[in-house]
Amino acid sequence: MSQNKNQISLSAIEEVFDRKLLPIAMKLDQCVTTVEGLVQSVSVISDKFDEISTKVEDLEGKYMKVNQENKFLKDEVFRLSNSLNSVKEDIDNFEQYSRRVCIEVSGVPVTTDEDTSDLVVELGSIIGLNIKREDISVSHRLPVKMYSQAIQNKDTLNPGRIWKIYDHNVVSTAR
Repeated sequence: MSQNKNQISLSAIEEVFDRKLLPIAMKLDQCVTTVEGLVQSVSVISDKFDEISTKVEDLEGKYMKVNQENKFLKDEVFRLSNSLNSVKEDIDNFEQYSRRVCIEVSGVPVTTDEDTSDLVVELGSIIGLNIKREDISVSHRLPVKMYSQAIQNKDTLNPGRIWKIYDHNVVSTAR
């Protein structure tokens, strides 16, 4: 009987263990399932993080390139701006140089069949300059920029308020 008693006790112990361990085993299975889900989620998050890190590195590289290009373009704009200002100054100097022998006179009324070169010679004699026709390279009236100026001057057909004389040979008395 002692053997039978031992067997009952062993079987009773197994039954007690099964009863006590079954809920723990079920909870352990749930924990394993939860951990497997968490591992899968962490894996997905890790993949996304790697993807985002790669994109950030690409964007940083592009940002550096754009930044360098922006700096280059700013330098180029600055250089071109300086060059433009220099060219404007040169043009202004050339225009001033080309006008150094030009004279503009205003207030001379328009007459029929006028010869502006004769008017220049006459004006020169009035102010004490000995100007000859051969001293005059070109003489002509300049157009009035706006019709209202012609009306104010009471010149209707050919408002010739200003003319320009180009002279290579006459020495300027003004210094």
